[in-house]
Amino acid sequence: MKQNKTKSSVATPPKPLQRTVRQEHHKQAAIRIPAIVVNLIAGIIFLAVITFVKNNNRGYNWMWEGLIKGNIATMEQYAEATNDQKNQERHGNFFTFMDYINKKTPENAIILMPGDSILNQLNPKLKLSGLKNRNMVTFFIYPRKAVYSDSEYDKKELSKANYVALVNLNTAQSKNDPNPKQAFSVQPLP
Repeated sequence: MKQNKTKSSVATPPKPLQRTVRQEHHKQAAIRIPAIVVNLIAGIIFLAVITFVKNNNRGYNWMWEGLIKGNIATMEQYAEATNDQKNQERHGNFFTFMDYINKKTPENAIILMPGDSILNQLNPKLKLSGLKNRNMVTFFIYPRKAVYSDSEYDKKELSKANYVALVNLNTAQSKNDPNPKQAFSVQPLP
């Protein structure tokens, strides 16, 4: 018996989709928004979120009002000042003392700094609290090295100290002293 083959053995390509009139209308009605408009809208939303967070978060408010605006005002106020004048204004007698140490000691000096027992007795109005901050002291006197007698970190270096930084508490505490430079000195060790 013979089989009737109604289907051909060769595959026919699929027919293209027929679009209806309604689909063609939707295709033409689609609005293409330019990328610049999308970016502008995203930018406006981003700025709105940032403004909301800044106004409702004390940390951001402090950063903007106190830190950024304050620094910009200070930069404008001291635009013509030298770096030393800016540091003097910002750090007060601490910078004066560090500058004094730099002028009176060689670059390879190892300087014994006053301990916390002395520094805690200082009048805060003198602006010498930076002496407690090893990183600040190191920054201002580099390449000289600061060692502290009450620091475990410096026990090995104490014997190598060849200068000592002194703070005269009587002079430093005097409110009538017109010359705060006399409140401190640096002397060579024997």
